[in-house]
Amino acid sequence: MLLVSWDYPETKQNLKNLIEDTGMYPLTCLTTLTKAEKQALLNKKFVLVKELLNNETAFEHLQISNRKLSKVRKEIRSLCE
Repeated sequence: MLLVSWDYPETKQNLKNLIEDTGMYPLTCLTTLTKAEKQALLNKKFVLVKELLNNETAFEHLQISNRKLSKVRKEIRSLCE
């Protein structure tokens, strides 16, 4: 059995490094979305931030302002680039 957590093991095989190295950030890490907005995206089967990167329709069912959407997209780009 292999134990993996955020900072364990202290090699490149911990969860933090695995996520950063692969760019597979969960959408729950987005700070610009509320818990309810994240849940709505999860309900639509979105899981990873990179799934939202170039998806023009992902946010249509969320009633968020253009200003907030711009901030969300900026955060997504910063994680994916």
